[in-house]
Amino acid sequence: MTSFREGVVRIVAGGLFLALFFGIWQPARSALAVHVVAPTLTALTGTPVEPVDKPPSVRTRSLPEARTFSIPAGLHFLLPGLLLVIVAPRRPYWLVLWGLLLALGLVMLGAFGLGLAGVPGGFVAHGFLHVYVVPAASLGAALFLLYGAHLRRALDARTKRQEKVVHGSRACPDPSPGDLVFPKGGT
Repeated sequence: MTSFREGVVRIVAGGLFLALFFGIWQPARSALAVHVVAPTLTALTGTPVEPVDKPPSVRTRSLPEARTFSIPAGLHFLLPGLLLVIVAPRRPYWLVLWGLLLALGLVMLGAFGLGLAGVPGGFVAHGFLHVYVVPAASLGAALFLLYGAHLRRALDARTKRQEKVVHGSRACPDPSPGDLVFPKGGT
């Protein structure tokens, strides 16, 4: 019965996560692109930046080459986050992943802004973060958190077994040195 109940909890948690992602976070990402990121980059760098709806991002076309900054925690958050919610529904590991991707998004935004301001390495750093670091961090963090959850469960099970042996049986306590009995005729 417990495994059935646990399965239902996992399915419900996964459904709630998907509803949260598509119902709240995706519209929030679009609003963030339109009302925060585009005006801020335009005001700070003087380069006109326009919001794009799908995927939520901002784009500039005034440079010789069009550049795009995607709002973080999209697909690279959905799949590992869903995995974390389904595997460990009672632990908010997906929030750790979300926070990590938002922090990386702020670093990417800074690099993108530096590129718009004319710093030569800004777009290179943004591209490196976007193509390599964000996917590796999202998948790596999910695996790291799942491995940590596995170790925690193993340690909890081991502790329960030890408590059961110590408290559940009528084993004699460890003898003190005064309680030792030596056979006669020997040492």
